[in-house]
Amino acid sequence: MKNQFKLGVIYLLAGMFFIVLCFIFPDNGIFYGLAGASIGPGLLMLYKHNYWKKRPSEYEEKIENDKIELTDERKEMIRGKSARLSIMLNWILQSIIIISLAFLKQFEVLPYDYVNPVINGITLCWTISAVSLYLIYIWMSKKY
Repeated sequence: MKNQFKLGVIYLLAGMFFIVLCFIFPDNGIFYGLAGASIGPGLLMLYKHNYWKKRPSEYEEKIENDKIELTDERKEMIRGKSARLSIMLNWILQSIIIISLAFLKQFEVLPYDYVNPVINGITLCWTISAVSLYLIYIWMSKKY
């Protein structure tokens, strides 16, 4: 519970920092988004901290149930399969986007200067994902 409180305060401080940046750079919309993305979770973490602080017996029961669910073999298998399927779906979508953009570039529908960095970036993400999946599999095979 202490970590949740500390993290909530850090998120709130980060949100306040981004609000200050919003006043310094009013035309830069990214700071407004970062402020909202920091303040919202920070307030939620502080609310959860205060909520569970008033109900310690319920909190212990919740933690115990979470531990049981995390170690449940069936749920571990389902999590593994769902992760694999989501990675495969991600790869399929990235491949379709790469091919579509390559065709649009080839037929000069989109300018070369715009499409080429996008294709290279998506291809790099796809490659990093494939290599990291393989390396993590090897590492986990040795570990377990």
